[in-house]
Amino acid sequence: MPIDILAHTPAWVWLILALLIYRGLKRTRTREVSPNSLILLPSILTLLALRRLLMAGLDADVLASTSAGIIAAFSALLTLKPARQTRRLANGKLLLQGEWLSLGLLMVIFTVNYVDGVLTVINPAAAASGPMQATWSFVNGLSICFMVGRSIMHLRAGKNSPAMSA
Repeated sequence: MPIDILAHTPAWVWLILALLIYRGLKRTRTREVSPNSLILLPSILTLLALRRLLMAGLDADVLASTSAGIIAAFSALLTLKPARQTRRLANGKLLLQGEWLSLGLLMVIFTVNYVDGVLTVINPAAAASGPMQATWSFVNGLSICFMVGRSIMHLRAGKNSPAMSA
């Protein structure tokens, strides 16, 4: 059965996975980024999470799970302080330290959405069950809020740091 699932997964899903791995690996190195590129991926993933939230029907359990994920993300942001090393360069770009958390987070987002898609095809009732919807909602709330919050923290830290010459 697992081989059938993998064999019947559309090619575009594997392309998305490859893109996410590529983006995640790029973030393991210290790099210069433009403020706009810092916002792009979190914006796309936020739209997908909002779509998922609306499709889940906005019931109380889904909203509670999403809220719990958001609270967990804010707690993680306050604890990890991901932008403490961010610097604005003279060319307007931001210098971000390399980290592995992004790759892990992207893989969690992909995995949760992939499993949900597979489960929806194999057993729609299980995929639509309260516990599964709560799980998807928590993970999406956590990951999206963390990514957006981290981007905002980088942008704000970059504004507060003196411009460094490249």
